[in-house]
Amino acid sequence: MEIARHPALQPPRTRLEDTVLDLAEAEPTATGAIGWILTACASRRTTPDRLLKAMDGRLRMRRRTMLLAALGDARAGVASLLEHGYLHRVERPHSLPRGVRQRRTRVGETWRYEDVRYEAYGVIVELDGREAHPEGERWRDIRRDNVSAANGLVTLRYTYADVMGRPCQVADEIIRALSARGYVGGARRCGPSCAALADAALRDRALARADF
Repeated sequence: MEIARHPALQPPRTRLEDTVLDLAEAEPTATGAIGWILTACASRRTTPDRLLKAMDGRLRMRRRTMLLAALGDARAGVASLLEHGYLHRVERPHSLPRGVRQRRTRVGETWRYEDVRYEAYGVIVELDGREAHPEGERWRDIRRDNVSAANGLVTLRYTYADVMGRPCQVADEIIRALSARGYVGGARRCGPSCAALADAALRDRALARADF
């Protein structure tokens, strides 16, 4: 389509937004398709609104509903598949309070971004994927955690295996940390075997054992 062609660059090529949508449509897995959307927005080379405009120009598009939902997540600050998994496997299914995503914070002379912060309770969740948090940045992460602790904040860290393999236990740990810092909303069990706190009695026992 002529509308998909970049107006200036040579040799002729499609606009970035159309390239991203083409890759998302061609991706064999749904997870991979979502990954193209989130990665493109996280790179700051495009925006959810620009991708939405390009999507609206297509009469037919594979996975349109799913990709629209991914654009909504990107607009809310979700920047990776791991963060997407946390939102859809941990936070929402267990009715945790809505976290602030990609909050910009200063550590020394450097600006850094927090994956999720529960602002009212001083709890930060960092999601350590290899791409977003390579081994070379380990000490930067430690320094950021130390600065946060000095300011009265607690940081919980989870890997891809944690979020994808034991989301209920992750939710349980987070709700305990939130409850120890004043949160009274509890959590919802996502199923009969879910480990997340679901009622006041369980929450009270968690508070008695908490050590923050």
